[in-house]
Amino acid sequence: MAVKLLGNPVVLVAALALFCYVSLEASLNTWSKPYMTEMLGGDQNPTAVANAGLVLSLFGVAMMVGRFLTSMVKNLTKIGVRLIAVMALVAAAAILTMILTTSPALAVVAVVLTGLAFAPIFPTIVGVTFAKFEPGLYGSIFGIIFSVGLLGATFVPKIVGNLSRGATIQQSLYIVFAMAVALFVIAMFLGSGSRKGGTAR
Repeated sequence: MAVKLLGNPVVLVAALALFCYVSLEASLNTWSKPYMTEMLGGDQNPTAVANAGLVLSLFGVAMMVGRFLTSMVKNLTKIGVRLIAVMALVAAAAILTMILTTSPALAVVAVVLTGLAFAPIFPTIVGVTFAKFEPGLYGSIFGIIFSVGLLGATFVPKIVGNLSRGATIQQSLYIVFAMAVALFVIAMFLGSGSRKGGTAR
């Protein structure tokens, strides 16, 4: 069954979307603190390091609050594709702001806004995908798309780190921005395909 599902377009698109999303979340979790340390004065400034850690905490809190608010939305699956696309655009705009700004205050706002934008994306991708299949397939589908998603957490944060050598973390965030744009494009194809049962049987 897992082999059959691997060839299902709905599952493939969801896996690609989750690859982009997990790479975004992992990159921000990994590099938000070094990025803010850089923006606030560098490693040699103890206050900059402490405040950068606080910003990373705010990023996590923003995601928690965003997911709580998402859980209160009724019929989320019906608006799921549009929500993912909009949040991907918001995240892309916030990340681009992180890249271009010279203002530490604006950088903080951008990091927190990115956390809020990320919040509904993961559960909504899963929900939109599950809506196309019978409950008996949920475990296999989740295993496939989450496994592909974890590849994003493995490679993209590492690429950011490699690009920051000889440059700055701020400049290396373009790859993260590209992932947000890619997620927006992929979101256009999420949820398309057969309804429950359909090609997955």
